[in-house]
Amino acid sequence: MIFNSLHPNSKIWLYISSISINNINQDKISLLFKEFNDEWKSHGEKISGALKFVGNNILIIGANYLGGDMCGRSVDAQVRFVSQIDQEFGIDLLNRNNLAFSISEIICVFNFNDIENLIREEKINRKTIFFNNYCSKNSDFLQLSFEDSPLGLRYFS
Repeated sequence: MIFNSLHPNSKIWLYISSISINNINQDKISLLFKEFNDEWKSHGEKISGALKFVGNNILIIGANYLGGDMCGRSVDAQVRFVSQIDQEFGIDLLNRNNLAFSISEIICVFNFNDIENLIREEKINRKTIFFNNYCSKNSDFLQLSFEDSPLGLRYFS
């Protein structure tokens, strides 16, 4: 489970920034999320959301909304919130080419376009821990060996 406080079927979004988010900015973003979450609704019902940082490069948002599919407006509001953070703090959470790996227990962010070179140069391999940006439910595995990830299957099948 990614968030212990949320239901296993809760919706989650994982964002990866190539630009480090320091502790001071993490605290500021957490306060902004609290304000956002106080007003976050879907189909008129309050969404119980959660925010989590993994290291200084990964932000995860969870929505404990179990009333079926969340309305598009609530999902859009969450994306607008992340876009606001990107602009205000000069980070790039919405860059979907950012991929995160754990190398010697340090989170390293690489561009998707560099994966083949990273494999060839042996900077990453089958067993390198991959932060699973394919997560969509709270019960999904956040970390997988690269070979077991949906992306890794493309390179190691």
